[in-house]
Amino acid sequence: DFQLHNPGKPKAQNPQAASGQENPPPEEPAPEPIPSQLVVFNEISWMGTGASTSDEWIELLSTVTNTTTDVTGWKITAADGTPDITLSGAINPQGYYLLERTADTTISDVPANQTYTGELNNAGELLRLFDAQNNLVDIVDASSGWFAGNTAAKQSMERISASTLGSTATNWADNNLITHNGLNAELSFINGTPKQENSVSKS
Repeated sequence: DFQLHNPGKPKAQNPQAASGQENPPPEEPAPEPIPSQLVVFNEISWMGTGASTSDEWIELLSTVTNTTTDVTGWKITAADGTPDITLSGAINPQGYYLLERTADTTISDVPANQTYTGELNNAGELLRLFDAQNNLVDIVDASSGWFAGNTAAKQSMERISASTLGSTATNWADNNLITHNGLNAELSFINGTPKQENSVSKS
């Protein structure tokens, strides 16, 4: 006696498996290039001033000791698209470059090197600084929240060391409320140090 057995239709093979190839692993994002830190984000007043929360300002610092740095064509970009700033002018050796939002009245007695538009998100930002050849100069990855700065007292976020990476959270602190510089649009003290050594600076 014989019994018939239908093995059924064989399953289709993965063409890559049939050829002995496996699915390639997903591509990982390219690592962030190491910033040159020739110029760094030195102070960020993301909360504004006592005169207005819109009176935000950003300060850059040159770490170059003997050469003026031409920043024409350099860019400050935020991961969320704003602010997006193209710079012009130059920074003196170990000098400061002050950017005031909208108008040069944010810090009434300290002239801005440049004004800009576009607000800083109070929840945090990922800021990058590029030179005119699109090389990364500095980065502050505070996308999960600002590392320092106080909304109530309008204390700026000050960098402690220019030689330590800008995305190191412990490299930033609140202005100490003792050392400050400049007056806001209502002629009250700025709780920050625009165009002056940071209150928390360490060499």
